[in-house]
Amino acid sequence: MQQITSVCRWSLGTSEEFEIGKRALQMFVREFPSAKFVAVGKNAQRSLNSIGIPGAYVRHPAYGGATKFAQGLVQSMENQDIESCSFDLSGRNVHVWAVRTEAPGAVAERFEPVLGPEEKGRAARFRSDHLRYSFVIARGVLRILLGHYLNASPNSIRFKYGARGKPALAVPANIEFNVSHSAALAVFAFTAGCEVGVDIEQIRALQDMQTIADRFFCSEEATELMSLTADQRERGFYLCWTRKEAYVKATGDGLSTPLDCFRVTLQPSQPARFIHLGHDTRAAESWTLHDLRLASNYAAALAYRDTKRPVALFRIVSPAELLSVPIRSPD
Repeated sequence: MQQITSVCRWSLGTSEEFEIGKRALQMFVREFPSAKFVAVGKNAQRSLNSIGIPGAYVRHPAYGGATKFAQGLVQSMENQDIESCSFDLSGRNVHVWAVRTEAPGAVAERFEPVLGPEEKGRAARFRSDHLRYSFVIARGVLRILLGHYLNASPNSIRFKYGARGKPALAVPANIEFNVSHSAALAVFAFTAGCEVGVDIEQIRALQDMQTIADRFFCSEEATELMSLTADQRERGFYLCWTRKEAYVKATGDGLSTPLDCFRVTLQPSQPARFIHLGHDTRAAESWTLHDLRLASNYAAALAYRDTKRPVALFRIVSPAELLSVPIRSPD
């Protein structure tokens, strides 16, 4: 079997973007004439064929196809609908869903029947309707998505919580999950067989950015952040913050893990990765970080304890869309 040694994502947007991608691939072929290509999806296959490059077709595993494809690629599923998702986490797959949490009260009320007593109690304590609706939708969406993965009724799912508050399934199942919520978006990550954490933050102006960085980031990160140009610094801050939060959420240690005891990359032009964990670079190699590009005014990150896994990033959906998809019965 041909070993995949390099992965590139050719995003088909404007005609100018198409031409840039086309030229880059053609240069690659000239440099490596024996290279073999695998097209993940029909659109990718047609794109390769249109410029005279043969590519074997592999369906994306999130939609019931092959489970082995370019490892570590964050594959955007923005053109796929919910109904076609297989909710299959085999093959070390990671699924990431983003859901809008701003919705009318009538929509939020449709999620209330799936909540447990403790969740309903928490919802009732919110004084703001906006915050209550957002909480109800986020918890309801989590239950509905878990229902799809487990082939179970959402209101039958029971949770337990770790010493630092990380949720898990009360009845053991081969699925790990994590949730984060900021402003109008909630993000949900699901995988099997390894710890996973996710974090999202709405990017907004911070008057005391340097003070926060000096307090919570390690000294190298704080110095690197302030060396960025003014137009990159704000995004760099939130990239650093979400990557760190995703890690501590994955471990379940929460605030007991100082954010300055490990280092991540933060420059917008650099890939997301751990540099060291407790000054141990070998320990960092057992963890993987991914950026999640959901919307221009958000930063989000995914962390898990494993080598790179295939990640399916689904398009942002509305809560009403999830309510419209029935959960399949077990075979």
